[in-house]
Amino acid sequence: MPSLCAWLAIDGAGIDFPVCQADASDPEYYLDHDPWGAPSRVGVPFVDADTNANAPHVMVYGHHLALTGGMFTPLFDCYRQERFDQVLGEARCRWTTTEKGKQSFLPLCALSVDKADGEARFFAATSGIDLRRWAAGMLKRSTARSKDAEELCAQGERFLTLVTCSSVFAGRRERTLVIFALCKK
Repeated sequence: MPSLCAWLAIDGAGIDFPVCQADASDPEYYLDHDPWGAPSRVGVPFVDADTNANAPHVMVYGHHLALTGGMFTPLFDCYRQERFDQVLGEARCRWTTTEKGKQSFLPLCALSVDKADGEARFFAATSGIDLRRWAAGMLKRSTARSKDAEELCAQGERFLTLVTCSSVFAGRRERTLVIFALCKK
């Protein structure tokens, strides 16, 4: 039985996929398996095993498929301001779960990090203040951001981070993080 936990769609970016929940026993399983567990070269986007689709901070991994342009490829270089504006300028990220329904997140910022960077994997927020403090730290490190990033960061109730490879060459350590904020508006 598939472990589908959400649906992810970003207006105008060609991103519209089911999302699976990774398990701690094999956290990278969905890098090379489809939602039904069959081997797949492209895998399926998946939520980090240390969080879940309804958490205050959700982190989702997806491949950068340079040759096909599929999955999270439109995001791979969004750490560059020009590309961030082009791909995500007025976009909304729709995150749908059975528990919370459809929620609309706004693009906050993007950056490129080493795949071992531990700051991005922040799932231990005990309050909204902790979560917004984390987001403010990521915003300071970012190399691309929305025009209203400070406001989104200060008002964020939940954050969604999408992760993909930053390079067109396979096997590199760099990852692009694109962070979205859910705010009361």
